[in-house]
Amino acid sequence: MINASAYTAVDKAESDEKNAYLLNQTAVANLAQYCKSNNVFFVHVSTDYVFNGEKGSPYTVDDAIEPQGMYGKTKAACEAEVTSVLPAASAILR
Repeated sequence: MINASAYTAVDKAESDEKNAYLLNQTAVANLAQYCKSNNVFFVHVSTDYVFNGEKGSPYTVDDAIEPQGMYGKTKAACEAEVTSVLPAASAILR
């Protein structure tokens, strides 16, 4: 399964935290659980907003995440959920 759905109104997420979490974390958690229950590999499209933006060079898979705004925080929570539920049966694209 490939998930590219998201609450993408980055600025609005600051004042609409409930809906941002609902779409970016809760809905994706449900998809991950479905994939786990049905033995389906899960690909999730995330964002570079999970980083703080201060590195000055391209980020790598080994860089620590440090989201600065609500949008990035919801996407980071989503990534954590996916890797927790499907550690060997998922890929996260940023």
